[in-house]
Amino acid sequence: MLDALIAFIVANKKEGGEAIGFIAGIVVLASGLPSLKEQLLEPRAGTPAERNGHLLLALGNGLWVASALLTGAFAVSVMAGLNVAIRMSIWSRMMWKQMKPTRKDA
Repeated sequence: MLDALIAFIVANKKEGGEAIGFIAGIVVLASGLPSLKEQLLEPRAGTPAERNGHLLLALGNGLWVASALLTGAFAVSVMAGLNVAIRMSIWSRMMWKQMKPTRKDA
């Protein structure tokens, strides 16, 4: 099966490149899903390093979207855009949890 994929990529460089772009994007996208699931089930503020890391990943992926749109790399623009959405969702929930005042039970 791998031989067939390699043969397809070699024979169809543009389409093969798009296929690799989607596969790479799916792998990167999957890396953010556990954090997103955790934030949806039980929001937490996290450490400043965690919040900054998600914000920087969103910013970097946003720049990839801009670059991909300028160069016509459809797969990269789609997958990086999805990654921006995931990272910003995580970051915004962390910031919301950090700024939300905690209630003390009487």
